[in-house]
Amino acid sequence: MLPCQSHCRYYCEGCHKTCAMWTQYKIQLKAAHEAQAAYMKQANALCNAVVRQCSAMGASAGHFYR
Repeated sequence: MLPCQSHCRYYCEGCHKTCAMWTQYKIQLKAAHEAQAAYMKQANALCNAVVRQCSAMGASAGHFYR
């Protein structure tokens, strides 16, 4: 079921293929997904840097993890 099917007064079978509102919705959805992916990539890089720094501090201090 399409998200617009329940509330769009212009809905008819197959109309999403040419609907301007549906096209705009998909563009917004894609932009939101891209923003989420960029945030997750940045957060992952920061977390990896912290893990590397902590590992380096532990190894240089003579601590070994078991």
